[in-house]
Amino acid sequence: MAQSYEERLAALQQEEEKNQEISSDYISKTIKSSLFFDEDSEIDYLASQRFPNDPLASYRYIFIDNDLYYEDPKGDFKKNGVRYSKEFKLPTDAGVLGNFSNKYIYPNIVPAGTFAADLYGGLKGAKEGFKQGLKMVSKSPLPITKNPLVAGLTVLGATAAGGFGGNYLAGGGARAIRELGIEGFYNLPPEEVSAAHKDLLISSGFSAIPFGAGPTRQIINKFTGKEDTLNYLLNLRKGESEIIDEARKLGFELTPAEASAIGTKARSIQHFLNRQADTEKIFNFYNNRNARIREAITNFADGLGNVKATDDIGRVLQEISQKALDEIHAARKARAKVIYDQLENAPERIQFDADSIVKMIDSKLANKRLDPDVKAGLEQYKALMFDADDNLITDLMDMHQRRSGSIGNLIQNASPYTKKVLNDIKIAMTKNMDEASDGVYANARSVYDPTQPNILAYERGIISSMAKLVKDEQSAKALKVLFNPRASESALRTAKTQLQNVDPLAFQEIKKEYFLQTLDDFTKATVDEGLPNFQKFFQTPNAQKMVNSLLEPEETAQLSKLMDLVGRAYSVAKSGSPTQPLAALEKELMSETGNLGASTLKTILATIRLPGRIATGQVGDEIVRNISIKQAESYYKALADVLFDPDASKSIDEAYNYLSELGYLGGQAGARAIGEGVEAITEESQRPYEGQALEREMERRDVDKENLSTQIDNALNTFTPSNIPIVPPATAVTPESMISETILPNPKDRELAERLMNKSGIGGLG
Repeated sequence: MAQSYEERLAALQQEEEKNQEISSDYISKTIKSSLFFDEDSEIDYLASQRFPNDPLASYRYIFIDNDLYYEDPKGDFKKNGVRYSKEFKLPTDAGVLGNFSNKYIYPNIVPAGTFAADLYGGLKGAKEGFKQGLKMVSKSPLPITKNPLVAGLTVLGATAAGGFGGNYLAGGGARAIRELGIEGFYNLPPEEVSAAHKDLLISSGFSAIPFGAGPTRQIINKFTGKEDTLNYLLNLRKGESEIIDEARKLGFELTPAEASAIGTKARSIQHFLNRQADTEKIFNFYNNRNARIREAITNFADGLGNVKATDDIGRVLQEISQKALDEIHAARKARAKVIYDQLENAPERIQFDADSIVKMIDSKLANKRLDPDVKAGLEQYKALMFDADDNLITDLMDMHQRRSGSIGNLIQNASPYTKKVLNDIKIAMTKNMDEASDGVYANARSVYDPTQPNILAYERGIISSMAKLVKDEQSAKALKVLFNPRASESALRTAKTQLQNVDPLAFQEIKKEYFLQTLDDFTKATVDEGLPNFQKFFQTPNAQKMVNSLLEPEETAQLSKLMDLVGRAYSVAKSGSPTQPLAALEKELMSETGNLGASTLKTILATIRLPGRIATGQVGDEIVRNISIKQAESYYKALADVLFDPDASKSIDEAYNYLSELGYLGGQAGARAIGEGVEAITEESQRPYEGQALEREMERRDVDKENLSTQIDNALNTFTPSNIPIVPPATAVTPESMISETILPNPKDRELAERLMNKSGIGGLG
């Protein structure tokens, strides 16, 4: 009867589920088995799963061509009359990817992790040992350690010790995790722990092989105490660390060469490296630093004015400058009023010579060719010399009121020429007033008189100019009026005092705006050139005088430190230096590149080169040259790292850490692969279980063991051979007869006796 579609589908689904179950069981069993280091312990686990009721099932397993087999009546492999099946039989219909994973991935996940831990720990330990070996050699006071051979052996020994220790720690941790994993599903036997430790010691022994620690020219130089350029730059970085740290606190980096004094070798080295082909690292360093320096200057400016933030600096300038003018005028006027009050309140009113002034006016009016405008001005001035009753005013203070009021307004509003004529008359009148008061009136006017030359000069000074420019919407120019390097120190300090008295917070904001605008002005075209020019400007004597006059002492100190560090940042030229010094430096650096490979190749070529083989010689020379170039490029890169990368090397020992990671890992992998191959070749193709399942079972059944031994002893002691030799005496009593049902009725006892007999003979039971 044909199956229906539903039946066929159900059968396929059932088969698929069965295959999945088989595959899942295979993966789980494979991964768990890979946790074991002891083969016998692994077999014990597998036997407990396949034959759960047989404590001696492990003896049913055997290795055949490194594959594990178990006794199976239906097995496809037969040996000595016993059929066996593979323990790890690959699931069917798993697909190409599944078959690959089942065969290669799952069985090796755990061992691969342990192997990686071994290599990682060994590498880290070897590198640290290498460093410590270098340190021991460099710091040892014994002269013998400076011998390259002794030094090399010391470094290699330290590398080996470090590799062993690193592998032991990391690999030990990985193995401990594996053992914990085993305990999660099986009772961890002691022989498994012992096997794991043995494997760890072997692995650590491999890690002690100092692959990748080959000698270099630089290391030998270090051994012998010679300071090459790399060592020189490293020591320089350490020596200039204070200056470098100061710049770093401000937000940008300085190279050791820039931090050092002018004229040092390091500056030439940096200049030389600036001109090499591979400049990406250097370009990025400079480009990034320009942005950092600009930010540092901006931060300085913000620190000046962060107490009061505003976007309208023009309004601030206008308000503070006009307010300063008003307050200064008011203060002067108040001081003068005290003197004027003394004159006003004198017991006797002071009289001055007004008649001579009238005569002076009349004499000028007598000129018939007098300009009409001048004439009108003189007549108005004369009229102001008389009161309402047409009496000449001779009282000093009465005339003072008209002098500072109506007469002053008359002169102020007159035409230029008329103003000059009228002002001459006013000067003469003021002189008479001074003489009449014995100079008291003159003293009052020196304190405050808007028409005095000194007051007019002040109004044309810094503060007044600022106020006028701000009104004309020229706040940028107003800032430059205040921050004028060519202004006198006294004028600058006076302006500072006046503005601070009016609004100290606003003055801080003005200082901030000045530095920001100046920075923008210098960097408007190009930052790369603008920043050095900004620094140079503030290092000029006039600019320093201006800064000292307008800034507070602590602000001046901050700016001075900042400009010094910025100046150092741009102190090494990027190009334009004479060629000859650079050529000499290049020759020196080339001699330090560890050109051992090229030297060796030259010797070989000289040996095989025959006269007339020009082509070979040319090719050989080209090879030598290329090797030298590659070595030089590597060395230049190391120098650039020390100069331009602050994190490239934390110490000299790290910089000279030429232990090749690739060489170490590659050597370790190759050595261990060879070791595994040799072990596989020398391993017996067929080997039975040799574990301790029997011993453990006998220990578990300790009472039965004693009973078993007693029964066998009694049987042997009481046995009486027959007088009729039915069989030869030598075979009348055989070991097999001692494990019969008659002697050992308990089947478990008979099985134990059989196992012991197979191992060491029946006599071993005694």
